[in-house]
Amino acid sequence: MFSNSDVSQDLNSIFFDMNQATTGTNAFNTLQDQRVVIASGILNYDFMGDNFNLSSGLKYTHIKNRSIFDFFNGNSGASVFNNALSEDFDYNETVYAAFAQLDKEWAAWSPNLVLRAEQTEIAGNNRTLGTVNTQNYLQFFPNIALAKQQNENNIYSLTYKRTLDRPSYEMLNPFSYFINDTNFNAGNPNLAPA
Repeated sequence: MFSNSDVSQDLNSIFFDMNQATTGTNAFNTLQDQRVVIASGILNYDFMGDNFNLSSGLKYTHIKNRSIFDFFNGNSGASVFNNALSEDFDYNETVYAAFAQLDKEWAAWSPNLVLRAEQTEIAGNNRTLGTVNTQNYLQFFPNIALAKQQNENNIYSLTYKRTLDRPSYEMLNPFSYFINDTNFNAGNPNLAPA
């Protein structure tokens, strides 16, 4: 999948005191060019035995994001490029995953066991700040479910599941960029998955 977005913003501010007299002005415009490429693939294998099912698989996902943010001062009446408030950010995230799942039937009991492993490699290169932030981690995600068919109307179940929520590339980008005169956005490259 490929995505490309261009966003521009023009901001002109006039500041007033309590008597409505002008105390200052500020003008800037920004241009943002963002290109995202996502590639993924999956391979599954299923085996059905006499009283059990076994599934396994591999998955690969790669996200590449290039974000260029150009800031122009407009206070002089002409747009003047400001390198200190502009940014060039490359983000690469690769996830390698493998899973195995076992389903079995024992009379009224139905256990389901799943184990997934994910190796994640992240690199955020902020060309403007001259910083490269990386994360590299292996995580395991068990999923255990046990169900019992008590009778025709009742099923009892017990489930344990571990999941992961990764921060987005915007959240990992350390660059501060202005949204308006008083608000800016900045990420934290040290954020860990939750």
